[in-house]
Formats: sequence, structure tokens, C-alpha cells
Amino acid sequence: MLKKALKNKELAVAIVGQAISDEADVGLTQVKISLVSKEEAIFIWRIASKWKWANKFRRFADTEHKYDEWGFTLKSEKLKEIYDKIKPLPNKDKNIAFLHLIKHQGKIPKSGHGKTKLKILKVLIEYGPMTRRNLMYEVDIGYSTLKEHIQDLRDDDIVKIVGKNIDDVRHSHRRQADLWDIVDEKKVKEIINTGSF
Repeated sequence: MLKKALKNKELAVAIVGQAISDEADVGLTQVKISLVSKEEAIFIWRIASKWKWANKFRRFADTEHKYDEWGFTLKSEKLKEIYDKIKPLPNKDKNIAFLHLIKHQGKIPKSGHGKTKLKILKVLIEYGPMTRRNLMYEVDIGYSTLKEHIQDLRDDDIVKIVGKNIDDVRHSHRRQADLWDIVDEKKVKEIINTGSF
């Protein structure tokens, strides 16, 4: 099977696509395929590497569960190529996350000073507490941009963490599950109305 997948791109994309569907963690900044079995992980990585879809093979330590996983991340510039051949992913949340990574992998034009922060505040006023992932989707920005703005707003005592998303079973113990909300609704409405900080 390996020899065939190294020669046949359609077979390769089917195998890697199945690994994405079954094993991948489509995160805020990357797609990581990892398995407990080092041999199986190497098998998938060799196929993905042959077609220049994979970054280096490595060990991922899972300190919470006290075991190691083996795998790799996919090259961000190859996500669209892969997705176009396997779309859509059967898991709706994973599909949304994958599409967002594709959209925001390159350079995103910056909006005017403060406009992105205003969008974040408007979303929080309208929808209430949200995780960074959901804010990222609602405001339609990349993770690093959101992280920077959230930190600025937190430093200015405009937003804060108000709890955890208990519905996020996979990440309930991690920062990805933190729920962000505004500190003072009156102050935020004034910022939104004046359009400035």
C-alpha cells in the first residue's frame, strides 16, 4: 500500500484525507495528525512527505494522559490543495476549522486602527461569552490577530475570562475552552458608539 501511495497521488490523498478525518487535530493555527502507534504515524507521514504536504515527523508528548503520540503537521500552504480533493470533512466543526485555516493562512489585509477590536466587542455584546475559536470565526480573522487584540483588550480591562466552555469535551481543561466576555457593558457600548478607545 505504501509503495502504491508513493506513486499514486489520488491514493495518497485518500489515505491522508482519512487520517485527517479520523486523527487530525484541526487547531487554531495548524492541522496536526498524530497517533499513538509510531509505525502507523510514519506510514502516513511518508505518504504526506512524498507529496510535500507534511512538515517534519516528531514526537508529541501528552503530559495530561502520560503517553506520547507521533506525527506531523500539514504545511499551511498545502491545506487548500488537500481540502479541494477531500472536501467536505464529515465532521462539521473540523470542516469549519479547516476552511478557516485555509482562508487565513496568508497575509490578511489589516483593517483600520481599532476596527478589529470594535468588531470583537460588538460580537461579545451581541452573543455574550465566547471562546477564542468562536470569536475568531465570528470576526473572521486569523488566530494570531485575535490573540493580539484580546490581550490588548484584557490589558485595558475591557475583556476578561469568565469561565470555561463545558461543552468542549476535548479542550475543557485547556485555554481553548476559556470563555471571554466584556468587563463593563456600559463602557463597551460607549466605546462602540464613539468608535474609539
